[in-house]
Order: sequence, then C-alpha cells, then structure tokens
Amino acid sequence: LNTGTLTTAGTAAIVGNVTLNGGSLSGAGTLTGDLTIAAPASYNAGGLVQTGNVTNNGTFNVATGNHSAGTVVNNGLLTVADTRMLTATVGLTNNGIVNLGTGTAGSIAATIAGDVTGGANSELRLRNGAAGDSLTVTGNLTGTKTVYVDGALNVPGGGSVDTVVVNGNLDGDVTVRVRPVVN
Repeated sequence: LNTGTLTTAGTAAIVGNVTLNGGSLSGAGTLTGDLTIAAPASYNAGGLVQTGNVTNNGTFNVATGNHSAGTVVNNGLLTVADTRMLTATVGLTNNGIVNLGTGTAGSIAATIAGDVTGGANSELRLRNGAAGDSLTVTGNLTGTKTVYVDGALNVPGGGSVDTVVVNGNLDGDVTVRVRPVVN
C-alpha cells in the first residue's frame, strides 16, 4: 500500500506479506505473513492476529484492539493504549520509542506480553501529564536505555508516579527521568 487507507474487519484474512510504504492500514481479522511499516505509513491495530513478524519504521498504534505477532522490531513509534495488549510471542526489539496511548491520563494500564529488548537509543515513555499510569512487560526487559515517567511528588499524604512492571528479569543500564506534575 503506497497511499490511501485499507481497513479490514471481523473475520477478514490477509494471506501473504504486507508492506506499507505510505497511507495507513487499520486491521482486524488475521494476517498470515509479515507486516512491514515504512515511514511515514501507519498501522492501527484493531484486533489483528498475525502469524508473521512486524517491522515498524513508521507508526504502529495498538489502540482499538490488541495485536499478536511473532517478532516485533520497532524502529519508529509504537503506541499501546489503555487496556490494550501487544503480544510479541518471540519478543519485541525496541530501537525507537514505545509510548502510552489514549486513555484517561493517570489511570492508563497497557501491556506488552513477551520479552522486550532495547537498543542503544530506545525509550519507554509513560509521560502524558498525570502520574499513576502503568506499563506491564510480562517477560524480561533488557537493554532499555531511558524510561520517562510522570511523578506527582509534592502531594500531602503521599504522591504517585507512573510505573513500569516487569514480570521477568530487568537487565541493562536504565536511566529513569521523572517529570513533576500536579494530579
């Protein structure tokens, strides 16, 4: 797809590899093959179950449904919205930015199911102007370089901070940057 918008719904099935060079794809159903998202293209997950791999160099939004794939390589912007889950059965390699998406700031809870490996300039961003959001990684988190969170630290009786929950092992040098906010 080079321009325009392609939307799949319900039980739609795409067989073969898909490359987005421009435009956007909004998907539900199944994809048997690999998905490549080139900049400036975007993909909006709507509940697509994929048996192949994803390479993102553009924008990958897990917003209106969950997404399941084998290996996910993020070199662009990957956004996971409130109550949504990105399942990377083989793992997620993040060389770009993983960002929290839409939801009520201060109560967003997003999940990445699988291991997450961060590259040299990788980022996890939970900043949206309100503390209390969470991102859960069900596997290991290794190599991630910078985690950005909001923190309401000047609150009588105690404050709150965004959280990253890692159910597996945490390994690598990580810098956590807290932005003060008022909830």
